[in-house]
Amino acid sequence: MTTIEDFAVRCDMGEMYLESDDEKEQRHGVEIIGDLAIEGYSQAQVILGFLYMNGDHVPQNNEKALKWFKKADEQGDADALVGTAILYGDNLDDGNHAFMFVKEAAEKGNKLGQLLLARVYDWGMWGIDEDIHEAEKWYKKAAQQDDNNARFGLGRIYVENNDMGYNTQEGIKLIEKAAREGDREANDYLGNCYHYGTFVKKDINKAWNFYTQSGIANSLIELGLIYQRGEKMVPNDAAAIPYFEAAADQGDSRAKYYLGRAYIDGQGVDEDTDKGWDLIDTAAADGSELAMNFLGRTYLSIGHDEGTSDEDKKESFENAAHYLSKTAENDNAEGEWQLGWMYIRGEYFDKDERAGINLFIKAANQDFSPAMVALGICYEEGIGVPKNKSTAISYYKKAAMKNNEEAIDALKRLNAI
Repeated sequence: MTTIEDFAVRCDMGEMYLESDDEKEQRHGVEIIGDLAIEGYSQAQVILGFLYMNGDHVPQNNEKALKWFKKADEQGDADALVGTAILYGDNLDDGNHAFMFVKEAAEKGNKLGQLLLARVYDWGMWGIDEDIHEAEKWYKKAAQQDDNNARFGLGRIYVENNDMGYNTQEGIKLIEKAAREGDREANDYLGNCYHYGTFVKKDINKAWNFYTQSGIANSLIELGLIYQRGEKMVPNDAAAIPYFEAAADQGDSRAKYYLGRAYIDGQGVDEDTDKGWDLIDTAAADGSELAMNFLGRTYLSIGHDEGTSDEDKKESFENAAHYLSKTAENDNAEGEWQLGWMYIRGEYFDKDERAGINLFIKAANQDFSPAMVALGICYEEGIGVPKNKSTAISYYKKAAMKNNEEAIDALKRLNAI
């Protein structure tokens, strides 16, 4: 007679094969998990449900995923409820059913369900309103079951919401514990905190250690930037490249942008402009706002060049508008600022000074100093608004406080400093 222990051993073996790089072994893993599911082993049924839901090693099929989750749920496996929730929320765009299933799993004491419910409240997933206190409650429950992801989530709530009475230092300690237990996201988070002095005192050595422990794409990029900028050692462009390449291998669009810039500029690698532009284009297609803004700036520069023909100017401004509109739609301050000038100058768009002013205001509200300077210029010269020297000086001063050289020069010119 087959025992639960036998099922578990076979299931572990199936999962091991699924994680192999060899396609033949992966198929064998699917066969093992499939056989176990048919034999009624609920853990295998849940795994098979996830495989069909995500299209991993099998054709994606929501109906088959739901079938196997339901069979496991009938045996009381609450992980199946979590899978069903994700299926409804992510694949079927049915937030109400998703919330119902994940809440049932959480209330049954399922650790994964508690973690997911906390994230639903924390991130406002599936159309559910954000609720920090509910998120805290469910992170705590999952953390009490020694869930490291929940510990990190709980710590992040404490760190980022001290205005609601939470204790930042308690949050840092929770995240540090999660990092020590190997949570890569927690290590990356702490790396960013110590790198940029957010919530903690800036410490580049601690940042380096946390980034190194993390190994996720963002951490690898930041390690590369530390080398490029010489923040820990003498600047070393060549040493940055392997970190950008490793992050790009993880599919990170920002890493592709930095690699592209390196090849275009010959920074740490032999110059290869074709390869560089291919990487930049790929990064932009993958959604990198850095790449899209770079392309927008480049096309604007071509359009402003006196040697560019009228036909090429028109095409360049059209391309610039395409990329900058995409980033501005995502509230990217640089995109809003550049697009604002295009409206004011009537480049590609019909001239619309008011639209330009509104974009400058949106960017300035994000503390983007070039947009503050732009507003200063508009009020000084009466572009889209009545001339107002005092308002112009006010915007220049705000930008000057951020060490914007153009703003400082404007204040000197106006005898305002």
